[in-house]
Amino acid sequence: MASDFNWAKADPNAAYFITLQAGRCGKVEGPPGVAKTQYHIQLAKKTGRDLILLLGSTMAPEDVGGIPHIALNEQFFRQLPPWWANRLQDPNCLVFVDEFTTVTPSVRAPMLTMFSDRRVGQCHIHPDNWMAAACNPPQWAPNASPLEKAMANRFSHYTWKENFDGFVQGLESGQANDFGMGDIPVLPEHWKGGMQKWGYTIAGYLRKNSNDRVSIPESDDDMAYPTYRTWHSLRDCLAAAESVSAPANIIHDIAHATVGRAAAGNFLQYIDAMDLVDPEEVLSGRMKFIFDKRRVDLAAVLMSTVVACIRRDYSEDRMVAAISLFCENIGKHAKDLVFTQLRNLVEARPAAVICLPKAAMKIMSDFGSTISPEVRARLKK
Repeated sequence: MASDFNWAKADPNAAYFITLQAGRCGKVEGPPGVAKTQYHIQLAKKTGRDLILLLGSTMAPEDVGGIPHIALNEQFFRQLPPWWANRLQDPNCLVFVDEFTTVTPSVRAPMLTMFSDRRVGQCHIHPDNWMAAACNPPQWAPNASPLEKAMANRFSHYTWKENFDGFVQGLESGQANDFGMGDIPVLPEHWKGGMQKWGYTIAGYLRKNSNDRVSIPESDDDMAYPTYRTWHSLRDCLAAAESVSAPANIIHDIAHATVGRAAAGNFLQYIDAMDLVDPEEVLSGRMKFIFDKRRVDLAAVLMSTVVACIRRDYSEDRMVAAISLFCENIGKHAKDLVFTQLRNLVEARPAAVICLPKAAMKIMSDFGSTISPEVRARLKK
């Protein structure tokens, strides 16, 4: 997917910030005094979000789980949540738990619900809100301990990358507590369009590599590891990264942070070895895509990249070619897959283009008539 973002000016922790924007929990670990907290304060300001700053070392179980409260004329109690949880029911927040390794086990238990189910007491956290945490290594923080495996599995784990240029910029500015940040890529509205592509890619990999589906390490030093939850997170994060044309090093950082180095390394090798089809060759007619029922992931990847090509460079001829590929080629074998991607393709045309070409409309109409009532009912759910 095309993006105007200049990666040469990107902040060194861009992969972590992409994870947060994708709606996934991110955690950074680094030594004291390298601006982890200041960065999150600036991130909230730059993105116009309300910062909910929680200090792990000062939290009690009721700060997350709520306080039992008996309402008038009721014979049972409810969990009365803290004020900040009530704010999180609305969008546009950044939740930042600082000193995360100093959170006691009795507090981490209710925090599991906050980070995985996005709920605090009776309050449900709005899906738009970002969930972040930061910490020093456990041996450098008072009363700290490594995260339990269950808690660790809720996060993508990043090592904080110090931004010396940003530090110097703030140092020379004469302003208090001002560390300069590098540029941060902002996800476009259509970033979720790549989820299906990456979903099929990951599913294809896991079908062939069962050992990497779930692999829990014995060492406490390995925070990121593969489970169904973290593979699902990786799908979303890779779709987000692709929407801003993230380079290979960002893709690698995200994969390592989410499913661990071993599984990520194997998966990235699998991607590099995939015999992907050039979407421009297909759109131009120089190549004909041949559907292989054993490699549905290739069809899913091709459709996602074709949508990106149309969004980047639209013409009536290219749209007709894309609609034909979807409906008359892939649609003969995988109607469900095409039906879900067709909307993304139609919406990829420029806003000024009100109507699709007549030839494209005819192909779509003919394809629609082949959808059985059973498939229609299933796709509407």
